[in-house]
Amino acid sequence: MSEEKGNLESMLKDLGQKIDTLIDEAKDATGHLKDDLEEKIEVLKKKRDELDDSFSDYREKGKDKWEEAKPHLSKAANELKSALDKIFK
Repeated sequence: MSEEKGNLESMLKDLGQKIDTLIDEAKDATGHLKDDLEEKIEVLKKKRDELDDSFSDYREKGKDKWEEAKPHLSKAANELKSALDKIFK
């Protein structure tokens, strides 16, 4: 369980760093590209925050709830990672 939590925490940290990079890139963008990037950033931030909230909630409830939540959190994390990977390709 702790290894999986560590992996999820690491993924959340990595996603946060990618969002920060995207924010920096958006500062230099202009026009439609800037608007598009800012919109994507807001969507990604919201998803990241929802994932982080869910992870925190389940972490507080203990091991028995972790097993129940693990598939849902993993799916959400993978979806967010996939979205960021598409942006950075």
